[in-house]
Amino acid sequence: MKKKLYPELNELKGFLRARKLTYRKIAEKINMRPQTFSDKVNGYSAIDTNFICDVCNQANIPETDIVKFFLPQMLRNAT
Repeated sequence: MKKKLYPELNELKGFLRARKLTYRKIAEKINMRPQTFSDKVNGYSAIDTNFICDVCNQANIPETDIVKFFLPQMLRNAT
């Protein structure tokens, strides 16, 4: 069984579901295997700035929401 090494991106998952964007659709558009995309979103694999930019571009995520979707731990720690 895989071990989660990173936070799960629940806000992103909900955003994609609400817009009926599947992991497969986004993964294909950013030249990534759907399983790799799933691993990143579910916290099994690291994300990087290229991944964030690609997903934002394909899912029309505004720059102002990057922290909300990709760095949720920063919002939890904010006072």
